Amino acid sequence: MVPTKSAAEWHTGGNSFLENLPPGVTQAPCANKAYFVLANTHNGNFGGLAGANSWCHSQLNANSWKGKATSSVSDPAKVKAFLCTASSCNSLEPNTEYFYARTQNTSVGGGSFTTNGSGRGPGDQVRWNLASRFSYSGAIWTGRNQGTNNRWPNNNSGNGCNGWTSSSSGAQGRVGFGNEPHGGAGSYGAYERWSDRYPCGFLWLSNCPTYRSCNNSYRVICYVNP
Repeated sequence: MVPTKSAAEWHTGGNSFLENLPPGVTQAPCANKAYFVLANTHNGNFGGLAGANSWCHSQLNANSWKGKATSSVSDPAKVKAFLCTASSCNSLEPNTEYFYARTQNTSVGGGSFTTNGSGRGPGDQVRWNLASRFSYSGAIWTGRNQGTNNRWPNNNSGNGCNGWTSSSSGAQGRVGFGNEPHGGAGSYGAYERWSDRYPCGFLWLSNCPTYRSCNNSYRVICYVNP
């Protein structure tokens, strides 16, 4: 008689390895995981937000990264760029665990965060230059506002290289930095990971958004929904 356990109950830990299955119990499909992946560099012209999504799909399929085999990266509808335009933002799925990774380096990543009910993360103040995150300290295109130290907002900064359609030196886009907050003078908070700011005004008592000219090339975060 075959045990009453289902295949899903015999499945172990979300991996592809099964415990000693009795006869008649087959492997259950593992649910794909969600990923938050630091991709390669690009200037500010993606051909719009839809173009940025398409670029992310191509980048994540063409390159190796930690966890790729357990993702839905082959489905273009599941892959988005972590960017905002002046009118909208790409937002992550609510109440979902996302795993960090970086293209072209399968040893980087493995840490994770869980979004809240509005799809906002990461819910911590951990720098993104750690090996369990992106292992990267430089600039990242985002187009996002400040939010809080723990959660990015789902609204835009008003500066996203004209909707991510411009590579002109006269246009600007908002960036974050993987090594923020760096703890030195001019460091304001963990939100600088996606919305960097710099000291301005009298005695550095105020801060101003950090923008970069859109002819520059910076890394982009691409995410894969489950």
